[in-house]
Amino acid sequence: MENALSGIKEISKGARIVNLELIRYLVLENLLPPSLNDFLGRGWRTWAKIKSDWELIIAYEVKKQKLSPIPATEQNPVHFWVTAEFGKGKRRFDWDNTILSPKMIGDGLRKAGMIPNDSGIYIAHGSGEAVRSLDGKNRTVLYYSKVFA
Repeated sequence: MENALSGIKEISKGARIVNLELIRYLVLENLLPPSLNDFLGRGWRTWAKIKSDWELIIAYEVKKQKLSPIPATEQNPVHFWVTAEFGKGKRRFDWDNTILSPKMIGDGLRKAGMIPNDSGIYIAHGSGEAVRSLDGKNRTVLYYSKVFA
């Protein structure tokens, strides 16, 4: 991606190109999303505890980073994508274990009042990725943007 703060990114959505005007982002330093391995073979209480913890983390970071609500409406849905950056000390780099991170973060944003709802009415598109960190630090970054044709 070009300039993560002010760029316009094009993504393929089906057979057409959609332009995204980046609005802002949320950075969770030294924090990686829960791994799919955290849930395998465990009950619903584990899921509920981790989900609750992430909702609290998102609410705290939204307040700390002084972010205002995302202007998502039925007429103007937003796109969001989550990047998990794996740094040093992570011997196992399994990108597919981060598959739950958009769900956890979307629920956290809803609970923090950043979006009215995390349904398809307000979120036009969402995605996640996992990459090696360039500076060796662990972090999770959520980018969100307006969608326009």
